[in-house]
Parts: sequence; C-alpha cells; structure tokens
Amino acid sequence: MLAVGAKTKMEIPIKTSPLIHIGYHKTGTTWLQQHLFDRREAGYCTPIQRSHILGVLVKPNQLDFDAMTCRSRLAPSLARESEKGLIPVVTCERLSGNPHSGGYDTWQIAHRLVDVFPEARVLIVIREQTSIILSCYKQYVKAGGTMPIETYLHPPHDFKVPRFDFQHFAYDRAIRLYQSLFGPERVLVLAYEQFQSNGAEFVKRIACFAGATAPDASGAISLLAKVENRGMTSVRLMLRRSLNHLAAKPTTLNPQPYFASRRAAGTVASGATILASVVPQFLNMRMELALRRYVALAAKDQYGASNRAVIALTGLPLENLGYALG
Repeated sequence: MLAVGAKTKMEIPIKTSPLIHIGYHKTGTTWLQQHLFDRREAGYCTPIQRSHILGVLVKPNQLDFDAMTCRSRLAPSLARESEKGLIPVVTCERLSGNPHSGGYDTWQIAHRLVDVFPEARVLIVIREQTSIILSCYKQYVKAGGTMPIETYLHPPHDFKVPRFDFQHFAYDRAIRLYQSLFGPERVLVLAYEQFQSNGAEFVKRIACFAGATAPDASGAISLLAKVENRGMTSVRLMLRRSLNHLAAKPTTLNPQPYFASRRAAGTVASGATILASVVPQFLNMRMELALRRYVALAAKDQYGASNRAVIALTGLPLENLGYALG
C-alpha cells in the first residue's frame, strides 16, 4: 500500500477536491449519478465511467494493484474538469463492497481510494437495514439469482466463496474506517430516508459539503420526481427467481443456467412480468408483507449497537428515521 503523502498530489495535482461517492447499494445511487452528479449546471461532473472505476480500482488483485499507476490513469480526467471549476465525482456503489458477497473487500477498496486520492471528500449514504437487505435481495434475483431468501440470508460459510453477511450493513465500521483514513471533516454520511423525505435539502447538503453550486430547490424537486430502479413486486420476484434456473445471463450469481444468454434472460424477465400482472394485488401485498417480516426477523438484534454508534459518529437522527436502536 502506498503511503499517503505529497508525492501523489504533486505528480498529478487536482485543483478541486474530488468527491468520492461509494454508495451504499440501493440508496438512490442511480438517481444521484444520472440526475445530480452528471449535471454540470449543478457544479458536478463524472468524467470516469463506472466500468473504468471497476477496472482500475476494484478488480485488480491486491498483489498487482499500484496506487500511483491507478492515479496516473484516473487523475488527468478529474484534473481537467476541476480546472473548469467543476467538482469531479468518482461515483460507484461497488466502492462500498458488494452486498451479495458480504462486502468482503470494503477495507481494501477504502485504502486504495485514500492512496489514489488522498485529497478527496467522501460521501456515504446509508439506509435502514431491513429495507436495504430486502431491496438488495430483489436486485440479486433481477441479476439472475436463484436462491430463496432463506438461503440468501443464511448461506453456508465454508470460506471458499464470499456470501451475504449481515455485518456488511453495520454501517459504523465503514464510517469509522473512512473517517480514520480521510479525516472526519472530509466524510459526509447521509441517510436514504432523508433523501426520500426532503430531496432538495439532501441535495443541498451534498453541495455544501462538496463545494458545488447547489441547484435551486424547485429544480431539485423537479428532478426528484423521476424514480430509478423501482423494485419488483413479490409475485414477480418469486416467478423470476424460479425462471432464472431455466434461463439467465450467466454471471457469478448464476453461472450455469440451462439457457445462458442475454436474450433468454430478457424472455424470462418479460414472462415473469406478464404472469405477475394477472395475480390479484391482495396476494402480492400478502407476499410482500411476509417477505419483509422474514427479513426483519432475521435482522432482529443485529444492528442496534451499530446504529447507536452511527449516531455518535455522524449526528444523524436515526431514531427518527426508523432505524433499530435496541
């Protein structure tokens, strides 16, 4: 690991501190990426595509990763935009770890980020745990996953392949890590529930922290009308998961479906949508409630201490946002 110091900054100076947005997953990241951080009139720009961030910051083996080489590939784009007075944003929810594999490389990625961009500011957005776990499970099925919720949440841990881990959503650990690496004053933690209840204020808090020109409140509210990545209904989820055994795009979540192709996956998705549309709404609501109850019971007593620590670390009013504190 490269020691943090002036050498990296001097090699490729960036006039304006970049903003690193690490997620978490399912916390409005797509909306932020498409409707805020890509809006130059708001004072931001995203000069590095997600695929490039993954390719040079996340995917390299630790034995091969070199912070100076990584900075030489990423910093020039950020430096050019910062010269124009814009806040360059490195945004990718995968930087917080992958929820389907328990965030096994969260520590490693955080240290890579501070080695590559020691001058950066960091934005972390969290979400109440029952809600985020259920949303991540739905995303898992959408991506081709086949495990029922029981197996997804309680996988066999044989230390061969990382799996879901409840502790990935014990947010105080990642917050402490980033505060220790970048400094508490350079880490902003917000709650997704704040985004839902007052999106304009949420956007302004990010702008104040990053030093960007905040869009006016009416403009922010107008943008917030667009919802990205709406979750599947529970009936559609059940159908999609069953059909994923038959056909899906092969991924690490489902490496060997019977029909492995993008076209087959599209057919499965369409089929699940059509079948779900004829199911009575009351049945879907009943299944959704049962699924949420199962996740809530599985997560019970997991996060009280962590959420209290988050309040102490950040001042967030989690007690008013539905987070477990007991």
